[in-house]
Amino acid sequence: MQRILVATDFSTRSDRALRRGTLLATQFDSDLALVHVIDDDQPASMVEAERREATILLKDLAATVTAADGVRCTPKVVIGEPFKQVTASADEFGADLIVMGAHRRQILRDIFTGTTVERTIREAAFPIIMANALPARGYDRVMVATDLSECSLKAFRTAEALGLLRDAQVTVFHAYGAPAEGLLYRSGASLEQTKAYLADEASKAEHDLRAFMRQVEKVSAKGVTDLIDSSAAASIRRGAEICKADLLVIGTRGMGGVRSFVLGSVAHELLRSSEIDVLVAP
Repeated sequence: MQRILVATDFSTRSDRALRRGTLLATQFDSDLALVHVIDDDQPASMVEAERREATILLKDLAATVTAADGVRCTPKVVIGEPFKQVTASADEFGADLIVMGAHRRQILRDIFTGTTVERTIREAAFPIIMANALPARGYDRVMVATDLSECSLKAFRTAEALGLLRDAQVTVFHAYGAPAEGLLYRSGASLEQTKAYLADEASKAEHDLRAFMRQVEKVSAKGVTDLIDSSAAASIRRGAEICKADLLVIGTRGMGGVRSFVLGSVAHELLRSSEIDVLVAP
């Protein structure tokens, strides 16, 4: 990982993104770009006033990062639609990774417009970390959520290529369903029949996860399966809590994802609700 872009709006959320980006830049000896986007949907005089003020603030932030952490840091103020300008800046910088702060959780607004993080994910061809937790150190425990698709395999390999799995305890987590369970209960099947069906589904899930992990066997990882109860996202969050993960890795398309912008999709729900950092590989 040679180049990391951190997007900031000078909020507390962005402070977490900056700290996480700085920790990663220190760990991997990466160059850091610090980008602030001024929305151009306002009077020109306000845009110019914001640009002048943001330039001063951003230069001070970059100088502080360089002086305090020894990280090469380039500040940049751009004007336009935030999610488009973050992506364009990452492309210009040649970023390997974008780090952003968690979105404001304004439910009604988010439903209709999506968050800046989610819109950036749909726009960008870059892996993105949404920094939710207070950063204190590098990632020690990483959980990769998989639905056994090519998308989740790519997400695993993206995290591996970035070096995020190298020194971490890695768990590959597969939440699976048992679609006929409800039908068995409604049809009056015996308890023994239901248990046998659930045991068979569990065995299939474990077999399929082992096959998935053979594709990434050069990384030392533990495989875990879990029967979905209320939702796949809830199962993944529970799995992350159990293994005390500090980074969750997810794909977008294979899990219903953000690119399709379907409310209730797994990736969408995890971005909205996760308390730990999330790496999304689009």
